[in-house]
Amino acid sequence: MQIISAFSYESNIYVIANERQKANLYKIDLRNLENSDLNMQIHLDQRAKLNGSYSAGTGLTTFTTPYPVNAGLICVDAATGSDISIVATASCTITVTDYANIAVGKTIVLTKQDGTTITFTSESAGGTSPSSTLGWRPNTSNNVTADNIYTAINAHADFTATNPAANVITVTRVVKGTTNLAATSTDSVRLAMTAFQATGTTVTTTGNVASAYLGFNFTSLYTLSTQYLREPGKVGGLVSLTAGRLQVRTMSFDYADTGFFQVVVSHDNRDDKTYTFNGYIIDSSSSLIERPVLTNGTFRVPIQARNTDHTVSIKSSSYLPVNLVSAEMEGFYYRRSSRV
Repeated sequence: MQIISAFSYESNIYVIANERQKANLYKIDLRNLENSDLNMQIHLDQRAKLNGSYSAGTGLTTFTTPYPVNAGLICVDAATGSDISIVATASCTITVTDYANIAVGKTIVLTKQDGTTITFTSESAGGTSPSSTLGWRPNTSNNVTADNIYTAINAHADFTATNPAANVITVTRVVKGTTNLAATSTDSVRLAMTAFQATGTTVTTTGNVASAYLGFNFTSLYTLSTQYLREPGKVGGLVSLTAGRLQVRTMSFDYADTGFFQVVVSHDNRDDKTYTFNGYIIDSSSSLIERPVLTNGTFRVPIQARNTDHTVSIKSSSYLPVNLVSAEMEGFYYRRSSRV
């Protein structure tokens, strides 16, 4: 996405952006209003509230979205605020050109949802059936060769393919999902391929969902400044104590009406440590399965490092709200000398 321009009016920011060679106008409401039916704000990029169409025969609910690509799309039940799994279908394309020069042994490699791969291999040109169940033969024209590839792929239990009217085959994975999307060939010129993508304007979810919020997660990140003790200055104000050693033991974060956030502690010469708060408290009547929990309290994180030898960042990529009220540091301060 390319941002062309932006302007503000009253409590909104309007952004004109180029997305997939199409100019779109986006409106960002800065008032952070709560959703009246959930008593909280759903934090999703390009959020839209949609009504679903339920099929009792399949047990699935279908939503028609305003998005051309649904990879990474998040669905939140408008009645409960719970995250709903999207049953996404991933497809790729194969375009056949210059069929007469496709060499024997060229391969088409398709990746299943679980990460395993299936390889379809070209055999010698001709009109007879291939010798292998995963083989195919170039023959007659680009269109006929595409038909032969379609036949081989469509016969495999893990994929379905559309019978092409021309030289382009569309392949869909039987097991739905949006991970392990690789699709490649060893002749990228004559067998040009696109990776698997979850595309289309419809998505399905499990169960009967009357309405839901759909959109994309985004990451909010805030990095705290280096912590110093301070004392009154000679001419007023406060000055930082840079002499001596400040050893930070813990940092505590006070939160209100918060459902999720993470604290990342980055130490010099040590691996980063991530501490996750998700609102759920064992033996609490408010901690219900598949229901978001918004709570108030304090989240304490171990640091165990000198103040200048670490950084602390707070991040969230969840649709749930995070409201941090204050932060507090606990530590030891040593100084072998005193000011005169």
